[in-house]
Amino acid sequence: QKNSQTKIKTFTVGFTDKNFDESSKARLISNYLGTDHHEFSFNDNDVLDFVDNLQSIYSEPFADSSQIPTYLISKLMHKEAKVILSGDGGDEFYGGYNRYLYLNLIRFFSKNIPLKIKKNLNLILKFLPVNILNKYLASLNIKNFENKLTKFISFIDTDNDIDLYDKMTSLNSRFNYFFTNKIINKKNFFEKKESIEELNSKENFMYLDQVGYLPDDVLCKVDRATMYNSIESRAPFLDHKLVEHSWRIPIEYKIKGNNGKLIVKDILRDYLPNNLISRSKSGFAIPIDSLLRTKLKYWADEVFKNMTKINDEINYENIRITWQKHKDNKINAGGVLWSVLVLQNWFNQNQK
Repeated sequence: QKNSQTKIKTFTVGFTDKNFDESSKARLISNYLGTDHHEFSFNDNDVLDFVDNLQSIYSEPFADSSQIPTYLISKLMHKEAKVILSGDGGDEFYGGYNRYLYLNLIRFFSKNIPLKIKKNLNLILKFLPVNILNKYLASLNIKNFENKLTKFISFIDTDNDIDLYDKMTSLNSRFNYFFTNKIINKKNFFEKKESIEELNSKENFMYLDQVGYLPDDVLCKVDRATMYNSIESRAPFLDHKLVEHSWRIPIEYKIKGNNGKLIVKDILRDYLPNNLISRSKSGFAIPIDSLLRTKLKYWADEVFKNMTKINDEINYENIRITWQKHKDNKINAGGVLWSVLVLQNWFNQNQK
């Protein structure tokens, strides 16, 4: 903005669910920098329009639920700009994800808790007054306590870093529940691991994200959504010289304790006040659990109602049980259900 003769345009998506909403923070930064800011809050018709066009946008069963706001903000930006800049790559190369920050803590508990206790930690959830704790901790700005505790228990019940990375990047650690046979062996995805043994665990995780999650999920999601809306998205963090240089920066300049992206934040402090930098990260996640019970409920019901056998490996009965429990608010399974819905919707569309 400092070097621009006109106001640069900035964009964000707002959510009614405050656990996911960062629009007020974006607005503060926009006001400070003096940008031409555009804020988008989507309604029922926008979401339904998106699912109707899923097949055309992605051309394959691509199922990262943050594709919904990515598409909708791309649709908004089309009216204002033809080329946009994104921050993609900043987390993977400078230590921005929570899985890097809490890795040492998880490994400590995993190593020091006896095996018998680790295998039975899920019993704790049955005896804890979770609803009361959720409300109390929410008042202290600690959100989604039950979900975080469930994940933590799953994470510490691991044998090695590969198992841990597998669980940290899976929508559901019990993925075989959705298959008729135990056919999935995710370790096949980590053959590149052998070439990076000289790195520490955090750098291992960052490397695996860079060669897998970043190109196959994040960049695919953004590229398809923007190109469908006739926009070109560019990611300055992925300039090859910057990527090469990032690997020469010691890990302690990126992550220290529970703080990540240190070097990026240090540079930002030359341009922004600290209170606009040191805020908790929400990412670009969306309240998919709630969406499937509200705006997308009837669409999901229709997809599941017409669910036909794609192949013999998918356990359709367990999927239907999970969907009913989710609708009844007994469990939160939005992430894994979204994956099934996208797959089934793709299949249904291609059978017409």
